[in-house]
Amino acid sequence: MVKKIEPSPERGDIANGRLESWQEIADYLKRDKRTVQRWEKEEGLPIHRHRRRVRSSVFAFGDELEEWLRGNPVTIDPITARSSRRRLYFSLGLCFLSLLIGALGIYVFSFHPVFSPADTSKLPRTVTDFQGQELQPAISPGGNQVAFVWGGESGDNLDIYVQSLTDSRVIRRTTAPEVDYSPAWSPDGASIAVLRGLAGNRAEIILVPVLSGAERVVGTVTVPPWEWGPQLSWSSDGHWIAFGDGGDSGEALFGISLINVITGERRPLSIPEGSQIGDHSPVFSPDGESVVFTRALTLNSSDLYRMELSKDLQPVDEAKRLTSFHAPMVRGWWSACGKQILAAVGSAGKSRLWRVPAKGDGSVELNPVADQGICCPVLLPDHRLIYSRRSVRSRVRSYRSGTQIANDPLVVSSGSLSALAYSGSKDAVAFASDRFGHDELWLQSLSSSGLTRLTQFGKGWIGHAGWSPDGARIVFDSSAPGHSDIFTVSVDVPSPQGLAEGKWLKRITQDTHEDILPTWSRDGKHIYFSSNRAGGFQIWKVAAEGGEPVAVTKDGGLFGMECPDSCCLYFTKWNTAGLWKLELESGDELLVAPSCSKHFAVSSDGILCTAEDGNGRPEFSIQLYRFSTGQVETLQHYRTQFGGDFDVSYDGNSILISELGVSEADLLIIDHFHCRLSGGICERLLPWLGSLLGL
Repeated sequence: MVKKIEPSPERGDIANGRLESWQEIADYLKRDKRTVQRWEKEEGLPIHRHRRRVRSSVFAFGDELEEWLRGNPVTIDPITARSSRRRLYFSLGLCFLSLLIGALGIYVFSFHPVFSPADTSKLPRTVTDFQGQELQPAISPGGNQVAFVWGGESGDNLDIYVQSLTDSRVIRRTTAPEVDYSPAWSPDGASIAVLRGLAGNRAEIILVPVLSGAERVVGTVTVPPWEWGPQLSWSSDGHWIAFGDGGDSGEALFGISLINVITGERRPLSIPEGSQIGDHSPVFSPDGESVVFTRALTLNSSDLYRMELSKDLQPVDEAKRLTSFHAPMVRGWWSACGKQILAAVGSAGKSRLWRVPAKGDGSVELNPVADQGICCPVLLPDHRLIYSRRSVRSRVRSYRSGTQIANDPLVVSSGSLSALAYSGSKDAVAFASDRFGHDELWLQSLSSSGLTRLTQFGKGWIGHAGWSPDGARIVFDSSAPGHSDIFTVSVDVPSPQGLAEGKWLKRITQDTHEDILPTWSRDGKHIYFSSNRAGGFQIWKVAAEGGEPVAVTKDGGLFGMECPDSCCLYFTKWNTAGLWKLELESGDELLVAPSCSKHFAVSSDGILCTAEDGNGRPEFSIQLYRFSTGQVETLQHYRTQFGGDFDVSYDGNSILISELGVSEADLLIIDHFHCRLSGGICERLLPWLGSLLGL
């Protein structure tokens, strides 16, 4: 006997009512949420979505569901159901036995599943070896061509080039004077979508024919100002491109949006919840049924999220968090099978490769992968891995008022340098370095070149540091606790035991939200910092020894420093340009320098800030907003890439600037890169089985 689920009088009292969630719809149909979502995707179950709310918020009408049931009765055979249950119990028992044997193997044979080259004696081979940086490889659908970004022989302009993987021929595909980046092949291999940089964090999405023909502009978008990397991904049908979108003004939270390459229609895909900075770097799965993207809580804390999609590219449910790296840079790329995600995690010059299961069951670092500094890895169906290996040398130079940058850098590192804090009284500089694969705080004397390690977290990333007015302590933020908190550390650590949290290292905030970008008050009694503990990022104030923080700003605040007489606070906002002044007594806000960037420092003469120049090229300048005139003037222009941080002495005469020095990046390929069982029972048994079978 077969039972049918058909329209029932028992549901008649709400048949014409409105069901406001997946759970209500599932309860109404007497099924679980996953089954109902599958019915909508595969069987056309009539589900509606709110237009002005989160895209995954759904509703349905009872009469429409009843009508659907009349045309789609769902059958259940009791005999088949009992048989299915027996098979399920048998499968569960077999799985439990397999897990038990696997656990025993792990214990006895030290079994470790990793991604690695099948033959570790084979090193990566070079695909490109040009002068400068070859970045952001994108593989053609046929797997025989790679598109990438390169500055050409002279390095004066970034364009898109295509190289054959069979005969090494290289063809330049764009020649516009603007910066072209983020190549993405269309599914049919006929064109390449690229971003063409414009002023003010704007960019055009351009379709470039692979063989011949004119370029076509799809639309103009706002790209994330902190991210220069792969931003475009095609849907599997070739009709839509996903990208990180800041809206028309560029002052909203970044979300993932779709644009139709034929009609130009745009629609949102993800809307960041709560107080996150935004979403970017989307990548469609090979089957087109989900998209993985990066969600940034702060500039120093990002992780991967995955969103499942319906056939018409609508969100099926809320985005699911896949990782807990809390790293400055996290970028994901799908494996060819769509079951795993390759993630480049770290910071500039020190990123490492991880394997992330698409279901988010846990992450494993892929060792041995030949290089650190891996960027944009792409795994081909034939188990070849192509990636860009970037070598960055960071350096810190000094600038004294009225003079040029010193010829010899004060600090040099093969990785990234951040969190610069300069003390004129100590003649020393504190900085964060990722030389161990994560950030630790270091102290270097400028007179003796002595180097002292101030922290020993063993994980996490440091975003900003500042020296106390008396030169005794340094305040900084670190994501080592799993989210960013504020710490202080004494600069006179007498022994390695002082590196642990306690007498010399003190944790000031312990909220579960993101506390970042700390600075000292002029008297050294308080610490200002930015936090999203009450929603969007605001500037807060806390006693230097810890205590209950108090909100200072009301309409947004990212980074703040007291003026020399302590009567006001100069600060910036996350999604609003310019430098603002807050009168601490009255609470009045005033925009004082519209062109000032988010990197600034307060001196006795005025406010110094950086300004990016060259429309995406490696150039920047230092500007001064002078208190006496209220005008902004350029102090010096640099034809190097700004390293992301600088600091100024209290008298304003000495400035330390981080730069990214000579940086090389080549494309490399590993020919045999696939999952294997390393160092365990399989490697012990396979040779024995081979000899037994005469292989």
